[in-house]
Amino acid sequence: MSHQPKYSMALRLRLIALCALAPAMAGCSTAIPLPGFISREDVAESVARFSSPLSPRLDSEDSRRALAALGVALDPQGPGAPVDWANPVSGLKGSFMPLGEVFAQDRRLCRNFRAEIGIEETMQGTGCRTSAGDWAVVEVRPAQRASVIPLSPLLRGRPAHPHMG
Repeated sequence: MSHQPKYSMALRLRLIALCALAPAMAGCSTAIPLPGFISREDVAESVARFSSPLSPRLDSEDSRRALAALGVALDPQGPGAPVDWANPVSGLKGSFMPLGEVFAQDRRLCRNFRAEIGIEETMQGTGCRTSAGDWAVVEVRPAQRASVIPLSPLLRGRPAHPHMG
């Protein structure tokens, strides 16, 4: 007695194809980044949309570094001295100086400051502590010309006083 296959060849091929496709159709997925679908224009537009609360000159990394220095400068437990920041990639650097004591505004701790960004921009403003404990800029404006004094001799590349150095 010869052994006859129960299934035809076409049915076998369908079964093999179904078994091969079953894992792919089971709902499991893997995300594979496809950089070819992201254009340089999209990236440039995304970067262009970033706006620092301190200055339009700052990119997101400059702003991150500057705001970290601002937090140290405004901390009421700090020394009340200028705090410098720098971004070696962009070449921008700056300094923050707390002005006066901490005060309450809208049920938040706030403090005034003076800021320098590079040698071109000097601003004054107010920073307030957020509910997360960070300091955020709530107001910033160009500093009055009479009050512009270099915060950091290192930022200017020369001594702060003519009799020094």
